[in-house]
Amino acid sequence: MAINLQPPATTTTAPSSSSANNLFAAVDMGTNSFKLLIVHADPTTGRFIALDRLKSPVLLGRDSLSTSICSPSQLRAAEALRHFQQILHLRRVPLSHSRFVTTSAVREASNQSSFLRHIFETLGLQIDVLSGQGEARLIYLGILQFHPVHDSTVLTIDIGGGSVPETVCCS
Repeated sequence: MAINLQPPATTTTAPSSSSANNLFAAVDMGTNSFKLLIVHADPTTGRFIALDRLKSPVLLGRDSLSTSICSPSQLRAAEALRHFQQILHLRRVPLSHSRFVTTSAVREASNQSSFLRHIFETLGLQIDVLSGQGEARLIYLGILQFHPVHDSTVLTIDIGGGSVPETVCCS
């Protein structure tokens, strides 16, 4: 079951193909939930305007005491991603403008390659497995969108379901 975190933008129709060139999507496949963010890149300001935010409670590690991702978790993951694909299609977000990333649950899974192969074979999706450092870097870049702290020393901490990436950035 997906939870809409923010109502869609004021338009109720899918964007035209010309405006789809400015649509981008990110899917964060976390340990506890998968999140989809669809944005419109405003060419005049260079800022991202959120159009849709959805969250699906997948709980990758819930049914297993080991480091592997079990079959029920894989099914929940595939169902959430299928739902996100439908939304991307309805919004006409080009696949080339979409990025699917996963963090510690898949990064540390003993069956990582079979899980990623299952997702690719069933949905055709290429998933990027972020390193801990890569995850922390993307978190910091996301923060800069809302808090322009370029000239400051900043500590960011993201308390996730499977990891706690920290980043210290100095000007």
